[in-house]
Amino acid sequence: MAKKVLFYNGKGGVGKTTLAVNYAIRSKSDFYTNDPDLGTADHYQDIIERTNSFYRIAPNDEELEVSDKAVFDFGGGLDPRLLNLIKHLDLCVIPIRYKSVVDITSLLKMVDLISEHNTNIAIVINDTKKKWIEGLKAQLEKAYKGKIPVFIVSESEHIAKLPSEKKTVDDLANEFVLFRHSTKSVREQFDKLFNYIMEY
Repeated sequence: MAKKVLFYNGKGGVGKTTLAVNYAIRSKSDFYTNDPDLGTADHYQDIIERTNSFYRIAPNDEELEVSDKAVFDFGGGLDPRLLNLIKHLDLCVIPIRYKSVVDITSLLKMVDLISEHNTNIAIVINDTKKKWIEGLKAQLEKAYKGKIPVFIVSESEHIAKLPSEKKTVDDLANEFVLFRHSTKSVREQFDKLFNYIMEY
């Protein structure tokens, strides 16, 4: 099992925090974020703290003392502190929300930089329109020759609402029958990604 997992993208709005907090809650891991704003992670703080700890990392925290089972939700630049942390992680998960070719260029640069310090990487095509997903997945698998797994979490209005409703992906399985049916596909996508991480 991957015990120390990073969800990272230098760009905001790609859904990394939703992925990170849901994995932290499911795996009962401590949660670390460097997001200074009251954002997605804050909606889940009280849920995370029912079983584990929630830490906000300040820019001036030079050394990170982390637990043995930790999920990191980090954005912004890859500064020396973060690059040093990456060396000691079991897995680095990089979500991409595709809107234009600029997003692919940015992703390729991130993967190249992270792989200089840790080659245990997974990519998630997240919250992206269905018409672009298969082509993007094929392009990424070709670029990395199958060495970096590529997962899909489709665009979903239900997932977008989770933070404000303080619900997790697992909570969706307990909703009424029609709602469970309409979210089955995206829940299975989360399961595939999370099971991969847990079995890594």
